[in-house]
Amino acid sequence: MSAELVSNGVLNLFETLASNSTITNTTHESLASTFPQYSQNVGSIVVSCVFISCYAIVVAIMSGILIRYRKEMKRNQILVFFLVFWCIGQQTLALIFRLAYNGRALWINLTYSDYTKIENFNQLLIPLYVFSAIESVAVYLQGAVIIVIICFILNIFLDTARVVNAMTQKAHKFIKYFFNIISTLFAVLIFLLAFVHVGVVLASKVATNFKANVIAILIVIFVIFAVTITIESIMFVFVGVRLILFVRKNSLGISQASSNFLQRPEVKIGALIVGMLISAYFQLLASIVAIITTSFNPVLHVIDYSLQALGILLFSIFVLLVYNPLVSYNMMNNKKDGKVIGNTTSEMKSERSTNNSKRSKGLSQIPNSPKSPVVDIALADCVSPSATTTTSVDQSVEEDK
Repeated sequence: MSAELVSNGVLNLFETLASNSTITNTTHESLASTFPQYSQNVGSIVVSCVFISCYAIVVAIMSGILIRYRKEMKRNQILVFFLVFWCIGQQTLALIFRLAYNGRALWINLTYSDYTKIENFNQLLIPLYVFSAIESVAVYLQGAVIIVIICFILNIFLDTARVVNAMTQKAHKFIKYFFNIISTLFAVLIFLLAFVHVGVVLASKVATNFKANVIAILIVIFVIFAVTITIESIMFVFVGVRLILFVRKNSLGISQASSNFLQRPEVKIGALIVGMLISAYFQLLASIVAIITTSFNPVLHVIDYSLQALGILLFSIFVLLVYNPLVSYNMMNNKKDGKVIGNTTSEMKSERSTNNSKRSKGLSQIPNSPKSPVVDIALADCVSPSATTTTSVDQSVEEDK
């Protein structure tokens, strides 16, 4: 009930401001320039539907993996999954309201041939303002989410580097606290500035006497995000490369035993680094394009939010690649178990005519297909504080428990 009252109050406020605002130019062309037209709406709707469908497929696959292998996954693995779900969910929310925005605008395009004949034109655009505001908040907050995810994975890398003695305890403590404080501070700043920016944009749209420099706020958000991502990326790559070098040096047997390229520990670490950085810098590129399109040609906004959505999609795909060894290894074990069961059944049938001692002797010789230590190390999770040698893996397992 309270949410309904709040929403009604917001709409009433917009209606009041819209009714008090005046339009100086009332030609069809000038009115058409205030919101998207047919071609832009159709293209934007198609792009949004494509990305929402891709996200649905990725979420379905990840949910299946999580449900099927949750007992075999470690705490940090599950947390990475939920962070990806958060990222995808927020981007999907933005795309849904983008769909609503362009759908409403398309309805206006198809319903009215001459915008000058529309009474209370500004009030007709109020739903567009609301949908655009919610979408903008979700989009800008994605920057804060990316910062949090990079910080989380960086903490895992730092903890792993400390466990395998690739970093001193003093350096580990200093770097971890420094990046946690910086990331938290900048994420909160982006969070606050996102709402400030949306509020200013709404006020400038519904009240013609309100003037503010929207581009300046966008630039401030971009600079904060760019500085944070650059600092985190440098340390992210530095620690990640140290871990990869350590893995290659101390786990040569794993790489040789892994016939599948994706099952190698250094490949999993590298995939996580590349996926995270691609997503982050796609957000930066999208921010630059957003500033340009807002300043010169709003019709091209489809480019910036497509880049952002693509960055999130690529990151989720890279995370899926990281978990490919877990799935393929379990599928391989299931096939082996099926063969063992088949062998057991055939041996039991062939030995029914023998005495109990021979049958028990025959059954005792059936292979159990135990997990190989080499495969266990190869499957050691690169996104949990575990090392890559037999001793350090055992130590990290004890720490997880």
